[in-house]
Amino acid sequence: MTENEVMKFYDLIFEQPAYIRAIFKDGTILTGRLIDVTSSWDNDDEGSYITFVPAVGPLARRYVMRLDYELEKIEVIG
Repeated sequence: MTENEVMKFYDLIFEQPAYIRAIFKDGTILTGRLIDVTSSWDNDDEGSYITFVPAVGPLARRYVMRLDYELEKIEVIG
């Protein structure tokens, strides 16, 4: 995904709760609560990223940060 595509999800962090399905380019799919969306400007131009907490699996209840270029798609599921 591009930074502009990722930043479209910024307003969702103010909705309680916002749940997403993050689909990664390597085929991994994680589902959980969206916590933050950060632009590359805030991240020393290394790319924008999302922070979320997966609901199930080995990363459940942990904060996960992923850069925009790792994402294939983000779906809002609730």
